[in-house]
Amino acid sequence: MNYGDAAEFGPYTTTSRCADINLRMVSGDAEFVWACVKFTRVGACNYWTQVGRSWKTIATDVKDGSKFTVPLGVDLEGSSARVQIAF
Repeated sequence: MNYGDAAEFGPYTTTSRCADINLRMVSGDAEFVWACVKFTRVGACNYWTQVGRSWKTIATDVKDGSKFTVPLGVDLEGSSARVQIAF
């Protein structure tokens, strides 16, 4: 994604594989992205988290079968980022 893009990835559904939702940047020239988890049953972001190139937990202790999307934002004009999600 690039600066100014309105991106919301998903929907995804959690499994027993992991109790958390994690994200990291894998390429791009941005130093970080802002991300949150928007659970379908709630309809709003949990909280915004700054995510860089290391794995970062963006939601913890998530129940199996929870449906969610991940809105993202790149802060600096002209910057871009590619991310990877694990859940």
